[in-house]
Amino acid sequence: MGRGKIEIRRIENASSRQVTFAKRRAGLVKKALELSILCDAEIAMLIAPSSGKPFNFASPATRSFEDIIQRYMNYKVGKDIFGQPKEPTNNDWFQGGKSITTHYEALKSICMFLRSENINVLDTNELNHLENQMNIYLGRVREQKDKMLMDVLEELNSIERKIQSQNKDIKEQVLQTQKTVHEVKARIAGSYVHTRDFLGISQLRHYQQDENIRNELLNH
Repeated sequence: MGRGKIEIRRIENASSRQVTFAKRRAGLVKKALELSILCDAEIAMLIAPSSGKPFNFASPATRSFEDIIQRYMNYKVGKDIFGQPKEPTNNDWFQGGKSITTHYEALKSICMFLRSENINVLDTNELNHLENQMNIYLGRVREQKDKMLMDVLEELNSIERKIQSQNKDIKEQVLQTQKTVHEVKARIAGSYVHTRDFLGISQLRHYQQDENIRNELLNH
Protein backbone atom coordinates (compact mmCIF):
# COMPACT_ATOMS: atom_id res chain seq x y z
CA MET A 1 0.00 0.00 0.00
CA GLY A 2 1.53 3.30 -1.05
CA ARG A 3 1.90 6.37 1.07
CA GLY A 4 -0.93 8.83 1.16
CA LYS A 5 -0.51 12.12 -0.60
CA ILE A 6 0.84 14.81 1.70
CA GLU A 7 -0.93 18.13 1.56
CA ILE A 8 1.54 20.86 0.66
CA ARG A 9 0.93 23.70 3.07
CA ARG A 10 2.85 25.58 5.71
CA ILE A 11 3.75 23.52 8.78
CA GLU A 12 2.55 25.42 11.82
CA ASN A 13 4.70 23.67 14.44
CA ALA A 14 8.13 25.32 14.48
CA SER A 15 10.05 22.19 15.54
CA SER A 16 8.36 20.04 12.90
CA ARG A 17 9.00 22.74 10.33
CA GLN A 18 12.73 22.77 11.12
CA VAL A 19 12.98 18.96 10.95
CA THR A 20 11.16 18.89 7.61
CA PHE A 21 13.33 21.71 6.29
CA ALA A 22 16.54 19.82 7.17
CA LYS A 23 15.30 16.59 5.56
CA ARG A 24 13.97 18.25 2.41
CA ARG A 25 17.13 20.30 2.02
CA ALA A 26 19.24 17.15 2.30
CA GLY A 27 17.06 15.61 -0.38
CA LEU A 28 17.65 18.59 -2.66
CA VAL A 29 21.41 18.28 -2.13
CA LYS A 30 21.25 14.58 -3.06
CA LYS A 31 19.26 15.33 -6.21
CA ALA A 32 21.67 18.12 -7.12
CA LEU A 33 24.63 15.76 -6.75
CA GLU A 34 22.92 13.13 -8.88
CA LEU A 35 22.01 15.64 -11.60
CA SER A 36 25.54 17.04 -11.61
CA ILE A 37 27.04 13.57 -12.06
CA LEU A 38 24.53 12.19 -14.56
CA CYS A 39 24.42 15.23 -16.82
CA ASP A 40 27.85 16.78 -16.18
CA ALA A 41 26.05 19.93 -15.09
CA GLU A 42 27.12 22.80 -12.88
CA ILE A 43 24.51 23.43 -10.21
CA ALA A 44 24.20 26.34 -7.78
CA MET A 45 21.49 26.14 -5.14
CA LEU A 46 20.45 28.94 -2.79
CA ILE A 47 17.97 28.38 0.05
CA ALA A 48 16.92 31.22 2.35
CA PRO A 49 14.74 29.98 5.24
CA SER A 50 12.28 32.30 6.96
CA SER A 51 14.55 32.22 10.00
CA GLY A 52 18.22 31.40 10.22
CA LYS A 53 21.17 31.75 7.90
CA PRO A 54 20.79 31.38 4.11
CA PHE A 55 22.29 28.21 2.66
CA ASN A 56 24.09 27.76 -0.65
CA PHE A 57 25.46 24.69 -2.39
CA ALA A 58 27.47 24.19 -5.57
CA SER A 59 28.36 21.12 -7.60
CA PRO A 60 30.84 20.00 -8.87
CA ALA A 61 33.27 20.94 -6.09
CA THR A 62 35.75 22.38 -8.59
CA ARG A 63 33.32 25.26 -9.11
CA SER A 64 32.21 27.57 -6.32
CA PHE A 65 28.70 28.95 -5.88
CA GLU A 66 29.96 32.39 -6.92
CA ASP A 67 31.59 30.97 -10.07
CA ILE A 68 28.36 29.40 -11.27
CA ILE A 69 26.32 32.52 -10.50
CA GLN A 70 28.90 34.62 -12.37
CA ARG A 71 28.65 32.26 -15.33
CA TYR A 72 24.88 32.74 -15.32
CA MET A 73 25.28 36.52 -15.18
CA ASN A 74 27.79 36.43 -18.04
CA TYR A 75 25.31 34.42 -20.07
CA LYS A 76 22.61 37.02 -19.41
CA VAL A 77 24.78 39.80 -20.82
CA GLY A 78 25.69 37.73 -23.89
CA LYS A 79 29.24 36.66 -23.00
CA ASP A 80 30.74 33.33 -23.98
CA ILE A 81 30.19 30.71 -21.26
CA PHE A 82 31.21 27.58 -23.13
CA GLY A 83 34.80 27.35 -21.85
CA GLN A 84 35.87 24.15 -20.16
CA PRO A 85 35.68 24.19 -16.33
CA LYS A 86 39.12 24.60 -14.81
CA GLU A 87 40.57 23.64 -11.48
CA PRO A 88 40.68 26.83 -9.40
CA THR A 89 44.04 28.27 -8.46
CA ASN A 90 45.03 29.41 -4.98
CA ASN A 91 44.28 32.99 -6.00
CA ASP A 92 40.78 31.95 -7.13
CA TRP A 93 40.11 30.34 -3.78
CA PHE A 94 41.14 33.38 -1.75
CA GLN A 95 39.57 36.12 -3.92
CA GLY A 96 36.06 37.15 -4.93
CA GLY A 97 34.21 35.86 -1.86
CA LYS A 98 35.74 32.36 -1.94
CA SER A 99 36.45 32.45 1.77
CA ILE A 100 36.94 29.71 4.31
CA THR A 101 33.33 30.27 5.40
CA THR A 102 32.05 29.22 1.97
CA HIS A 103 34.04 25.99 2.07
CA TYR A 104 32.93 25.32 5.64
CA GLU A 105 29.29 25.72 4.63
CA ALA A 106 29.81 23.31 1.73
CA LEU A 107 31.36 20.69 4.02
CA LYS A 108 28.58 21.20 6.53
CA SER A 109 25.94 20.63 3.87
CA ILE A 110 27.60 17.36 2.85
CA CYS A 111 27.74 16.24 6.49
CA MET A 112 24.06 17.09 6.94
CA PHE A 113 23.29 15.05 3.84
CA LEU A 114 25.20 12.05 5.20
CA ARG A 115 23.47 12.31 8.58
CA SER A 116 19.97 12.65 7.20
CA GLU A 117 20.17 10.09 4.39
CA ASN A 118 21.23 6.44 4.26
CA ILE A 119 24.61 6.44 2.52
CA ASN A 120 23.86 2.97 1.16
CA VAL A 121 21.50 4.50 -1.41
CA LEU A 122 24.50 5.99 -3.25
CA ASP A 123 26.23 3.97 -5.94
CA THR A 124 29.99 3.79 -6.53
CA ASN A 125 30.12 6.78 -8.87
CA GLU A 126 28.12 8.93 -6.47
CA LEU A 127 30.32 7.91 -3.54
CA ASN A 128 33.47 8.70 -5.53
CA HIS A 129 32.05 12.07 -6.53
CA LEU A 130 31.10 12.85 -2.95
CA GLU A 131 34.55 11.80 -1.73
CA ASN A 132 36.24 14.00 -4.33
CA GLN A 133 34.11 16.96 -3.33
CA MET A 134 34.95 16.52 0.34
CA ASN A 135 38.67 16.22 -0.43
CA ILE A 136 38.62 19.39 -2.54
CA TYR A 137 36.76 21.40 0.09
CA LEU A 138 39.02 20.06 2.86
CA GLY A 139 42.05 21.02 0.78
CA ARG A 140 40.71 24.55 0.38
CA VAL A 141 40.07 24.85 4.11
CA ARG A 142 43.62 23.65 4.87
CA GLU A 143 45.07 26.10 2.34
CA GLN A 144 43.13 28.98 3.89
CA LYS A 145 44.06 27.89 7.42
CA ASP A 146 47.76 27.72 6.48
CA LYS A 147 47.53 31.16 4.86
CA MET A 148 45.92 32.62 7.97
CA LEU A 149 48.61 31.06 10.19
CA MET A 150 51.36 32.43 7.94
CA ASP A 151 49.77 35.89 8.08
CA VAL A 152 49.67 35.70 11.89
CA LEU A 153 53.29 34.52 11.98
CA GLU A 154 54.40 37.35 9.69
CA GLU A 155 52.56 39.86 11.88
CA LEU A 156 54.28 38.49 15.00
CA ASN A 157 57.65 38.66 13.26
CA SER A 158 56.93 42.26 12.27
CA ILE A 159 56.06 43.13 15.87
CA GLU A 160 59.25 41.42 17.07
CA ARG A 161 61.35 43.43 14.59
CA LYS A 162 59.73 46.67 15.75
CA ILE A 163 60.41 45.82 19.41
CA GLN A 164 64.03 44.97 18.62
CA SER A 165 64.42 48.26 16.75
CA GLN A 166 62.88 50.18 19.64
CA ASN A 167 65.15 48.39 22.13
CA LYS A 168 68.17 49.30 20.00
CA ASP A 169 67.12 52.96 19.95
CA ILE A 170 66.56 52.95 23.71
CA LYS A 171 69.97 51.34 24.30
CA GLU A 172 71.66 53.99 22.14
CA GLN A 173 69.84 56.75 24.02
CA VAL A 174 70.94 55.27 27.37
CA LEU A 175 74.57 55.09 26.21
CA GLN A 176 74.43 58.67 24.93
CA THR A 177 72.93 59.83 28.24
CA GLN A 178 75.65 58.02 30.20
CA LYS A 179 78.30 59.63 27.99
CA THR A 180 76.79 63.08 28.54
CA VAL A 181 76.63 62.55 32.31
CA HIS A 182 80.28 61.43 32.33
CA GLU A 183 81.32 64.52 30.35
CA VAL A 184 79.40 66.83 32.71
CA LYS A 185 81.01 65.18 35.74
CA ALA A 186 84.46 65.58 34.15
CA ARG A 187 83.81 69.27 33.50
CA ILE A 188 82.63 69.81 37.07
CA ALA A 189 85.72 68.04 38.43
CA GLY A 190 88.03 70.09 36.17
CA SER A 191 86.34 73.32 37.21
CA TYR A 192 86.80 72.39 40.87
CA VAL A 193 90.54 71.75 40.41
CA HIS A 194 90.98 75.00 38.49
CA THR A 195 89.14 76.96 41.15
CA ARG A 196 91.17 75.33 43.91
CA ASP A 197 94.45 76.08 42.16
CA PHE A 198 93.39 79.65 41.46
CA LEU A 199 92.48 80.22 45.08
CA GLY A 200 95.80 78.71 46.16
CA ILE A 201 97.82 81.01 43.89
CA SER A 202 95.85 84.03 45.03
CA GLN A 203 96.53 83.24 48.66
CA LEU A 204 100.25 82.76 47.94
CA ARG A 205 100.44 86.13 46.17
CA HIS A 206 98.64 87.77 49.06
CA TYR A 207 101.07 86.21 51.52
CA GLN A 208 104.05 87.42 49.46
CA GLN A 209 102.66 90.95 49.35
CA ASP A 210 102.24 90.96 53.12
CA GLU A 211 105.80 89.67 53.53
CA ASN A 212 107.17 92.42 51.29
CA ILE A 213 105.33 95.10 53.23
CA ARG A 214 106.61 93.74 56.53
CA ASN A 215 110.22 93.72 55.25
CA GLU A 216 109.95 97.31 54.02
CA LEU A 217 108.71 98.45 57.41
CA LEU A 218 111.57 96.72 59.20
CA ASN A 219 114.16 98.27 56.92
CA HIS A 220 112.91 101.76 57.68
